[in-house]
Amino acid sequence: MRRDDGRTYGAFTLLEVLLSVVVIGLLFGAMAMSFGPRDRARGLEEGARRFESLLRFARAEATLRGRRIRLELVEKETTKPYESPDAAKSKDKRPRLLWEPDPLETRGEFEELADFDSLTDDLDELADIVELRVRGQAADSLTFYPDGSSDSAEFKVRAQADNDRREIVVRVFGTTGFVERSHATQLREEQRIESDRSSGSLDP
Repeated sequence: MRRDDGRTYGAFTLLEVLLSVVVIGLLFGAMAMSFGPRDRARGLEEGARRFESLLRFARAEATLRGRRIRLELVEKETTKPYESPDAAKSKDKRPRLLWEPDPLETRGEFEELADFDSLTDDLDELADIVELRVRGQAADSLTFYPDGSSDSAEFKVRAQADNDRREIVVRVFGTTGFVERSHATQLREEQRIESDRSSGSLDP
């Protein structure tokens, strides 16, 4: 481009600007595809890890207080902005902790345990708890006893994205209170191998 003073200045043409916008858009799209699944995986892992911490906290509280602590799963109802409330109700669950303040006078009466919200603040945004099985049976609560024990249980934690069906199983071993987690596909493979061994299909 030539100005009145006789000097020439460089400038971008419209075609060059459009090409730059297209290239930048493609780069951002590639970054989103690359990091999106990885971020979701981290969200599921972090959600399962925080839920493990909550289970250990409940066990420790039962021991320290000398009282039964109950972890109860209650349905959380959320709606998506583009759906009607009736159609979009979620059946995923969120945990809450209860304790038995006076087992002598009011045995079996539990009250909500205060000041544990920090353990579940971001859990709802990371993963969903979709199932609890206690001693192999569907249940909605797990009780921890003052001696640190509980019933053996399995919690199923699922990724939140609608198109992501990955799950992590968090297991509680009742006698020891030990907590571990594994991906559902890995757990199913372990169960299949154990079943084959029991039926004699595999050598021990």
